Amino acid sequence: MSPKDAFYQMEQNTAAPVAGTVSSLKGMAIGSAIGMALGPVGASVGGLIGGSVGYMAGSTVGRVVTKAAQKVREVAVKAVSTAAKAAAKTASAIGNAVVSGIKSFASFIFSLFK
Repeated sequence: MSPKDAFYQMEQNTAAPVAGTVSSLKGMAIGSAIGMALGPVGASVGGLIGGSVGYMAGSTVGRVVTKAAQKVREVAVKAVSTAAKAAAKTASAIGNAVVSGIKSFASFIFSLFK
């Protein structure tokens, strides 16, 4: 595994549990509300099931969103790199043209004194 792949995996393994935990809280609240119809035991079981389902859904969404962000970042880095290379090439061409112009001008001036 390359360092880049390790970083991407670490990023996914950080985002997925955070998204899962946040979603599990919402799922727990919904499950408890639904289970309330069966009394305190139903609320407890509903909260447990709702929290588990919420965690799994949130974790999956977190992983998918992280992978999408990684793809966007890769494309952006390539685009910026390409633009920077093009700008450097253009600047080099302009610099070469200026130097060539100065050399021609200097050559012309020196030829007047011969």
